[in-house]
This record gives sequence, structure tokens and C-alpha cells, in this order.
Amino acid sequence: DLSGSFGTGEARAFIGDGGITLRGKKYDTLVLTPQLMDFSRTPETGIYYRRPAMDKIRKYAEDTLSAIQTYKSERPFGRLEFRPFLGITPEAHTLEDIKQLFSLYLDPKDPLFSGVKFYPPIGADPWPENDAEGMEKVRYIYGMCEEYGFPITTHCDNQGFRTLSTKEAWLYTSPETWEKALREFPRLKIDFAHFGREYTIRNSTVEKLPIIPKQEKFKLRGSGWFKSIIRLMLEYPNVYTDLSFTGGDPDFFVFLNMALEAMSEAERERVLSRILFGSDFSINLLKVPSYNAYWRIYEDSVLTDENIERFSSANPARFLCRL
Repeated sequence: DLSGSFGTGEARAFIGDGGITLRGKKYDTLVLTPQLMDFSRTPETGIYYRRPAMDKIRKYAEDTLSAIQTYKSERPFGRLEFRPFLGITPEAHTLEDIKQLFSLYLDPKDPLFSGVKFYPPIGADPWPENDAEGMEKVRYIYGMCEEYGFPITTHCDNQGFRTLSTKEAWLYTSPETWEKALREFPRLKIDFAHFGREYTIRNSTVEKLPIIPKQEKFKLRGSGWFKSIIRLMLEYPNVYTDLSFTGGDPDFFVFLNMALEAMSEAERERVLSRILFGSDFSINLLKVPSYNAYWRIYEDSVLTDENIERFSSANPARFLCRL
């Protein structure tokens, strides 16, 4: 699709024999970060049709690694590079299971995966402080990730697939819940995906984004996940966010640009160094007609060339680097 092979008229050729072009700048490689969701489940009790425990993540992981190897074999000179993230839902595994997942897929000496994916709405509580066993599991995950530089991507908008009640899903997803983990693991590298968009809450960063007059100070400590993420960026050295799915809305870039302009120079520089381009393909097709269209919205946005370069290349390279 990025070659402009599909559709007519508006489709652009972002990729060709000479490489990948965005805002006139050439790139050699397009990095894909498959984000595996861990649909493993614990035994269900107290219901008539009981279902046994099921570990789905290992099969999913092996299928993903096999597919990557197939691509490399069939296209040895292909421009795609893969950095998959392993989904882990701590509640669905014992501590020993989690240690084995790290041993198999996130061995610091030779990792097959580049990071960990949390998806709170399906039960991944980032800080289960009233559950001693749960705390032991998340502390192990965060300790390994912090010590060896593995990044974590966590879902952070209030939509998406969920198996919890809305109240629980939003509590687990909230950046303020994650802040409890950051207080104990301050060097933890976390990407709050989707920039904390809240689509169904009044007086927040909703579908019709609020207008911020340029002459007014943008108050960072207000309510809303968008502002919470920015606050965490300013307080912790490795907090990131990304534009995945959110980037399908042209108005969001206007809102983001105005928010950046209202910050102090030091605040702006910190935030600009922590934003990542992302697509959330193929879920983003709920918002845009094609992947090509998603890139066009990004390229045509009010973002400067320098910030496009940062979000697309420099920041992701730093986020994915474990050194």
C-alpha cells in the first residue's frame, strides 16, 4: 500500500526502489513492532461450564517468530525489520511461568523479542497492590525490564477490547496507576500507546478536541490521560508515548502542536524527544480508509520536518535500544 499500488488519485508512493520517503527524507528500513496480546487465561471456578487454564501466548509467540523468519528467507533484501513485543498478562501465569517466558523469549544475552506488551483491559493490572502474589509477578517483570533495558508498551486509550468492567479497565489503563510502578522502578522504559486518548469522557481529550488559545498557558497538571502522560514524561527519564491510531485524526496534530507551543522551552524539548510514530495497523482502518491514507495524514500534518524526523526515526531508535 505504501508503494501506491492500491487506490487511485490520492494514494502516494512512500516506498520504492530507492527506499522509503517521508517529508522528502530517505530511509532504508521500515521497522514493525508486532504487539502480541496475551489471551492466556486462568482456570474459571464457580460457573457451570468451567474452562481449564490455557496458555495461548507461547503458540502466538512461536507463530510470530516463524512468520518473521519466513519473511527473512523469502525476502533477504526486504526493507522490513521486525521488533516484536511479547504480551504478558501476569494474572494468567504463575511467577515460574513468567520467568520461563523471559528465559525463552527475553533472555538478555540473546532476546527473540524486543520488549513486553501490557494490555490492561484484559486483566493486566500494572500494580495489584492488594495481591501479594500479583505484586511479586509485576515486580519481577519490571525489575527485568529495568535492569536489562527492555521497553514496555501499554495500551492507553479508553477504547479497545476488554474482558473487565469499564471501571476496572480504565483504572488499570490509567497512567496514574502506572505511576505507582514508576515510583519503585523510575528507570523503567514505558510507551503509553495512543497518547492517552479518551473518547467517551466529557471535558477531556475526546473526539472533538478542545481548542487551546495560544495566549493561555497549557496547564499540565489538569485531568485527562493526555496531560498525565506529559507530566510523567517530565518527571521520569524513560516515559514515552506514541501516535498509533490517534494519528488517524488530523485535528489531533493541531491540538498537540498547540499544547507544545504553550509549554516552556525545556518542557517542550523533553516531550518532543519522547513521542513515537505508530500506526496500530490494522485497527487504524476503523478510522482511516487505508494505511496509505494514515501516512498521508501524518505527512500533511502541522508538525515540523524536524519533529516528523524525531517521531519517525530518532525517538523510536532510542526507545528500542537496550543500551
